[in-house]
Amino acid sequence: MKAYLALAVATLAVSAVSASAQAPGIISHQGKLTVNGTNYTGTAQFKFALVNAAGSATYWSDDGTSIGGGAPVGPAISLTVTRGIFSVSLGDPSVANMTQVIPSSVFTNSGVYLRVWVNDGPDGWQQLSPDRQIVSVGYAMAANTVSGTVPPQALPSGAMLVSVNPQDPGLLSNGYRYVTTVPPPPWVNGSTIGAPSARSGHSAIWDGQHLLVWGGNVGSSLPSYVSTGGIYDPSVDQWSPMSTLGAPDPRAGHTTVWTGSNMIVWGGTGSGGFVGTGGNFTASMLAWSPVTTNLAPSARDGHVAVWTGSAMFLWGGHNPSGPQNDGYLYDPVADLWTVVNVANPPQARYGATAVWAGDRVIVWGGFGASGALNDGGELLFSGGVPSQWIAMTTSNAPGARLQHTAVWTGSAMIVWGGDNGAAFGDGGIFNPSLNSWSPLSSANAPAARFNHGAVWTGAEMLILDGNNGSDLASAAAYDPIADHWRTLTAAGSPLARTSPGVAWTGTAALVFGGTTGGAPDASLQSLVPQPPWYFYSKL
Repeated sequence: MKAYLALAVATLAVSAVSASAQAPGIISHQGKLTVNGTNYTGTAQFKFALVNAAGSATYWSDDGTSIGGGAPVGPAISLTVTRGIFSVSLGDPSVANMTQVIPSSVFTNSGVYLRVWVNDGPDGWQQLSPDRQIVSVGYAMAANTVSGTVPPQALPSGAMLVSVNPQDPGLLSNGYRYVTTVPPPPWVNGSTIGAPSARSGHSAIWDGQHLLVWGGNVGSSLPSYVSTGGIYDPSVDQWSPMSTLGAPDPRAGHTTVWTGSNMIVWGGTGSGGFVGTGGNFTASMLAWSPVTTNLAPSARDGHVAVWTGSAMFLWGGHNPSGPQNDGYLYDPVADLWTVVNVANPPQARYGATAVWAGDRVIVWGGFGASGALNDGGELLFSGGVPSQWIAMTTSNAPGARLQHTAVWTGSAMIVWGGDNGAAFGDGGIFNPSLNSWSPLSSANAPAARFNHGAVWTGAEMLILDGNNGSDLASAAAYDPIADHWRTLTAAGSPLARTSPGVAWTGTAALVFGGTTGGAPDASLQSLVPQPPWYFYSKL
């Protein structure tokens, strides 16, 4: 017998009636799960849908397969539950098996309720009770479309609307007056008590509730690699140490993927050179287990790794033999490596970027045997098995580069920044369905940079920190639908740093470590990327 209590349901941000940026189709939800009156702790499988009051109609579900209020039929979403508390970003495609953003049209319905199904293992699948109503903050997402469905001039006197424009001509010309401004939240410094030591070349990944930091180089003039880490809980601003028992050997420049329940670390550079080992950290158990070396890739760094939903795909990199273009799949359940023998892979390289696009891996850029590259490839998957490499067009592609970033929006890959003798301040959007590139607007774009951080919020790409000859503290958000950049606040004194570890929580960007003035750093800062809101009242 399970009980369910919704603790919080809130949108990431309110968007403007006449804003240039759309509100993200994401709702941050935190709930409490009890089993027979006891707060549950462990990993559980979840499914989610937004339904009507009667529960007979589905407005949205995590994979789009729910019909008539029924459970989605696709793969479940694995979440860590600690002392009964679980958190999830509904509609965030970066969450494993969450494939559908939440359209603003959902909130044109008179009543919307969240329905949840859970499987804790012993009890099997159950629908949690009761359905929880999405209250007014969720309906703020509909502000994206109100100007297209209800003209501002048709609203009654006293109606209050919000815009991201300080002098919104559409509202001022329709009988509204400016009332007040809500400034964006500032950068916030996280606790330093119990934080990992200053480091660069580390990994930082979000597990659904915590930031997991591991490994890196703590040296300044000479490298000094570590196998330590930390677990940060932003809800209480608290660090706890990550166990070193059974942890992989010290290293930096490794790859890390999150499986939904585990963090898999592999490769990198250690005190003995290139590393060909890895480790599997189970968050619910706070314990490490080794990754088998049987049939594993050769030691390397500069490779890419993504989680496909059932396996870690690893490709490229370099070692004493030079740049590589071989690929491998690692199944953490079976602890098994499989060589990917698919013809016509992209040319060998390191320092590339890669994203998982639902049915394919997209690899682009990096440094090959003859220099920087601006080509790449798509590895298609069929039934979870790699089936075909497809060459990406270079027509209208960004210039050759490395030390750039790439994010997946749910329909396209956005590449930005990087370096090839000089820092880049441009990028491109790759549409795999058309095999085509389009440029990003340069208006209000951030300063050129490399070794920066980038995350996808569900509506915008955030560019954070980096270097263009000196450490940078500036940050910006890019909306690919509007092709629009906006500068993020500098309130709260963000730290200038290069190569930080960056993660997206569903509501905020977390930034940890990197180098400042060439020395490793140990500070953590967070930012909710909300724009200024300008409120107008109808006369």
